[in-house]
Amino acid sequence: NSMTSFDPETDIFTQHDTLGGGGSGPDGLIVGTAGRVWSGMYYSGSLGVFDSNTGVYTDYPGSYTPAAMAIPVETSDGNVWVTDHQYNRISEFDPLTETWVQSIVMPTPDCWVVQGYEDTDNGDLYFVEFNSNQIGKIALGGSTVTDIPVPGGGPAFCVYSKGNVYYSRWNEAGIGVYNVATQAITEYE
Repeated sequence: NSMTSFDPETDIFTQHDTLGGGGSGPDGLIVGTAGRVWSGMYYSGSLGVFDSNTGVYTDYPGSYTPAAMAIPVETSDGNVWVTDHQYNRISEFDPLTETWVQSIVMPTPDCWVVQGYEDTDNGDLYFVEFNSNQIGKIALGGSTVTDIPVPGGGPAFCVYSKGNVYYSRWNEAGIGVYNVATQAITEYE
């Protein structure tokens, strides 16, 4: 129930409480822009941010209940998207206004949406869907998710690079590659 920072100059670890010590459950962590570190708070259903410049932690309760926020991704427009495995959603947060923009229920029930990554070349976000063997795609600023089936393996984590979405196959040894231009899928063991 805390985030821990490490100062390599002093070799000191510092814990930063994420909810007064009471059951927040940080899940997934990203270092974003402007010295902000984001984490989904799985048990308290919120999005947390630690500002390393000020040393202040702020908690933003989800826009729906129950919620189990998980893994965030910061996008090029400055917003932060966060997954909710358990309640089958992705939600968009605007740090500038400190408000939730939208929360979208994934089109496939119980898909267990894990993590997202931005295709900065085309302005799309991709989210891996572990239970349904799919990748979800949504335009940056959009509100409709399109599912892309993949052969299998339980896609769990993804990254976009040079026209491809690479994803781990949690249930099988190997990775998968989705070519954005051709829409071809190749899996490697």
